[in-house]
Amino acid sequence: MVRNYLKSIDLYLKIMLVLLINYLLYPFMIDDIHLRTYFYRLAAMTVFIVGMYGLIFSPKAVMLMLCLWFLGNLYYLAVSIPLIYSSATLTPYMHLSTVINRWLYALSHPLRWLAALALGSIFVGSISPIEFLRWGNVGLYMAVFFRMIENAIQNLANTRTALQIQGEWPEAQSWLSYFAPKFILKSIRSCIALVIITYRNILLWSPKAFVHFHILQGTTQDFGKGVEQ
Repeated sequence: MVRNYLKSIDLYLKIMLVLLINYLLYPFMIDDIHLRTYFYRLAAMTVFIVGMYGLIFSPKAVMLMLCLWFLGNLYYLAVSIPLIYSSATLTPYMHLSTVINRWLYALSHPLRWLAALALGSIFVGSISPIEFLRWGNVGLYMAVFFRMIENAIQNLANTRTALQIQGEWPEAQSWLSYFAPKFILKSIRSCIALVIITYRNILLWSPKAFVHFHILQGTTQDFGKGVEQ
């Protein structure tokens, strides 16, 4: 129901909403004093966007996204914690005077990544590549680009299903299973294969999309000539 409503919104309005929300996610013109207020606002926006993602797709998709996000944050925190307690400069645009503010600034990055990932997935899931054709030749390029992304996502889902059949992708019995050490280690090993295969699919499908674009472009031009005659 929510996805159908989003699909009914005009493409220009959807793009403006995505740009506006992305602008609000970043700490533009924020100083050290108002960092805590910004962090709370960012956390609330992230929860709302992820909740919308769950309504549009499924709770299982949310858990998978959170699992991948959590695994990525393990590496991020391993690098960030020494920098937080050292004299290193986390950002040249803001003077972080206290350890709490350094923690808030460091933790704001994973929240933005999660919100941007969920927002991008909602945007891609609520539009059709055909909508870009109204923009002429540029729209045709964008339609082919989005179709390339859709193809990579479909192959990603198929690859994950194949890994599940082979017993190489962990199955969670409950939401607590996502944080079990055995599940995390097996997910890390499986996620590496998923990331590599996804990039491979994008690289392989790009030349194919380019060929299809020019075939479609030539067909469109031939059709236009036939109409003029």
